[in-house]
Amino acid sequence: MKISFYNLYIIIFCILTSCIDPVQLDVAGEDKFLVIVGEITNFEESYKVRIFESAQQKSGKINLTNPISNAEVKIWSQDGENVILNEDEPGQYMSKLGELVGQTGKQYYLEVKLSDGKEYRSTPEYIDQATPISNVSFEFVPEEQLNQFENIIIKNMLKVFVDVELIENREETFLKWEVNGEYQFNEYRFPGPDVVNRTCYVLDNLPLGDVEILKASSNDQIDISKIEIKSVKVNHKFASNYCFHIRQETLSLGAYDYWGKIKKITESEGSLFENPFGRVKGNIRNVNDSNDEVMGYFSASGIAMEKAFVPSEIVNNPKSPCPTYRDPILGPACRDCLTLKKSSLIKPAYWP
Repeated sequence: MKISFYNLYIIIFCILTSCIDPVQLDVAGEDKFLVIVGEITNFEESYKVRIFESAQQKSGKINLTNPISNAEVKIWSQDGENVILNEDEPGQYMSKLGELVGQTGKQYYLEVKLSDGKEYRSTPEYIDQATPISNVSFEFVPEEQLNQFENIIIKNMLKVFVDVELIENREETFLKWEVNGEYQFNEYRFPGPDVVNRTCYVLDNLPLGDVEILKASSNDQIDISKIEIKSVKVNHKFASNYCFHIRQETLSLGAYDYWGKIKKITESEGSLFENPFGRVKGNIRNVNDSNDEVMGYFSASGIAMEKAFVPSEIVNNPKSPCPTYRDPILGPACRDCLTLKKSSLIKPAYWP
């Protein structure tokens, strides 16, 4: 079975967003190549760079192999400032919070030196002014879908839309979105004198869908409405409060072109396991060997963040799995909500 480019995109995306652990496959490859992915933004956050190796066999099959450790990783600014990223887990390098914060209008680039002496550098990228999100809206849509038996079933979906306000006099704007969620889960234990039902707040890493990007010009219009950025299955997670965390990146032309190529390939394949991918080069090169192919991209992005809660009436007031306890997976969580992955009893400051 062949692993498509879309599958590699999911792996790279998850590595950037830490939604999966590093993957190691013990399969010898015929043609190995390096992948470097990272980003700096105008947000005060820890910047992440991941370095790993992939292999393509004669059959075209792609395998994600070992992460690359013991590299020297630096992010540089146009002013000569730099920050060293330390390896906090195999192949993952992180900056310290606040040690370097990206500034709008400045250029940044990445330098990587591997333990074997090979050196890599990205082309400089500007952090452009972040494009603001002016509104978030939702639409509840029952959709016909095929199940594993190819029978038509109805699934209730929630579509997420944003309105954006383009920066005046900016010739072109390039946008990309990442969306994740967070929900409230209420325990329900049988009544008793010492029983206290607790509430957990659970981070929800949403399934990856298409690459959502947009190219727009303020010469055509300033306000763009109802850009669909996510479609999510409605379930018990929407029974109380559900919050979408929306991250809107204002990209460079180079980053937009890179993600645009990925988008075209994933849309044409339509499946995780069909054709082998065609390589898409990014903006990272070997300093001393132009024949050394490197995949991935180091981007500098202006970020706009938005949190949006979904009114339960929009999604037809879905029911909680508690207090029936009949669900073999969620039943234990009704008694102890901390059994849910990425759950916490600490109420976020923004929670209603």
